[in-house]
Amino acid sequence: MKNKNMIYALLLVGAFASCQKDNLGINTQEDTAGKVNFKLTATNGGPTFRTGYSEGEDKLAVTWLTGDKIGLFSVVDNEAKNANATFSIKEDADITNSGKSAVFSGELSQSADWDMNFYAYYPYNASAGTDPTKIPVSVAEQVIDGKESTHLATYDVMVADPLTAVQAGAEDTNLDFKHVMAIADFTISLPTGAETQEVKEIKILRADGTSIPTGGTLNITTADASDRLKVTAAETNQSVAQITTVQNVSLAAGESFQARVAVIPADWTDKTVSVVVTTDKGTYQFDKTGMLLEAGKRYTSTLALENKLAVNIGDYYYADGTWSTVQNTAKKTVGIVVYAGQEGGAINGFVASLQDVNNGLNGKIYQFKIPELPGASSANNILSGTQADWAGQSHAQIVAAKRTEDGYKDMNFILQSVDYAPEGVTNGPAAQGKWYTPAVNQLYSLNNHTENIEASLTAIGGASMIEKSYWTSTEYNTGNASSSLTTRNVFTVTLANISPVGATRADNKVNPLRPFLTF
Repeated sequence: MKNKNMIYALLLVGAFASCQKDNLGINTQEDTAGKVNFKLTATNGGPTFRTGYSEGEDKLAVTWLTGDKIGLFSVVDNEAKNANATFSIKEDADITNSGKSAVFSGELSQSADWDMNFYAYYPYNASAGTDPTKIPVSVAEQVIDGKESTHLATYDVMVADPLTAVQAGAEDTNLDFKHVMAIADFTISLPTGAETQEVKEIKILRADGTSIPTGGTLNITTADASDRLKVTAAETNQSVAQITTVQNVSLAAGESFQARVAVIPADWTDKTVSVVVTTDKGTYQFDKTGMLLEAGKRYTSTLALENKLAVNIGDYYYADGTWSTVQNTAKKTVGIVVYAGQEGGAINGFVASLQDVNNGLNGKIYQFKIPELPGASSANNILSGTQADWAGQSHAQIVAAKRTEDGYKDMNFILQSVDYAPEGVTNGPAAQGKWYTPAVNQLYSLNNHTENIEASLTAIGGASMIEKSYWTSTEYNTGNASSSLTTRNVFTVTLANISPVGATRADNKVNPLRPFLTF
């Protein structure tokens, strides 16, 4: 029999009470378990979830908002009678005790002769499936929008202690919830006198290049809280860095904001962990040691944006998006810095891959139309700056978006760079889709720094770039730019202080590609 029952869930959420970690200079916030009182009686779930975080002097208190959801499994004799049932806060009146208590309502199947085991988790995940021992969770792809912490509603996972032998119609049943993730709470500040900066990204990574877990599976049926999150190789996502995107956060001199990130618990007490903050003016790196990330605890640290991470031509660039002048052999090197900085500090520079994409790519492209790509009427106009083109990344995005269309699908001199990824790099800043064929001025700029670049390439066993005529993604305008269908030319550049040369794509020329990426 299927009855509509309302589960009234009174959630008394503990507030991450404060305690101090000795010798680390990092505050640790302890979790105190919350309680859920269940009454079995009436209606459906509601809108999408989110959880508020209210500040206290020494704590970050979890508070409930209308629309929050939990997922519930009920099992009878090892058979799931209700799999991932949705229970939600329907209206503001269901929230009491300053947001710490709430009533959740939903629908259950039950029978009078059932003694049910209840397993519950927060927040509800529609993709959780039907197996309460393998619920997927992830802390990857977090987005902080403005100076808010509402994104944590998706990542601050809580699991209730299993509740056994609950009789149909039982009332006032208690569930105790405990946090699964840790919270990294960074105060990012801009010193007095500094220029206004927009925070773009926060990256957490191991300094030795070891990948870190960014996801796993939950077993919500176990009573052992320490054994609920599985991050073994078979059950987790690994990444060279945990990257959190920041949107709509602008800091003026003397201002700061709280950047809160959910992280998989880990023991890094004997490791160096780097926190890398990227703004529109540069990159800042903060190395931490002795960090122990425990479930249900909050770690606080201040990151003052004072000293930008220097960028030098010839630096080694790693799969995790960091770089150094002296090679860190513990990390995977994927390229060499070939250009440092840009006016206004919008980027750190350009990286060239360690190898050519191939020994030679035939440039034969028949009739096509690419009016979006800029062309130059002469090499002199390119070099003088009147028609300079540095937009290789934008060109690649245009072509990749139309790669199935006539006139674009044959543009291998761009698409092979887009599809490039160093061996073993499947995510992060150096993954496939981040690379592109450089525009003519990007490639030509290397002529003034070939000695430094070649020295770094030689030291790591990379392929030389000297005396090779490389394809670029800049058109050489032959006067037919307005034609709807025309055979167009593209610049090639040979490194050794030789001017760019217009080379037709229709004359069977064979030239190599050297993928670039912007960082």
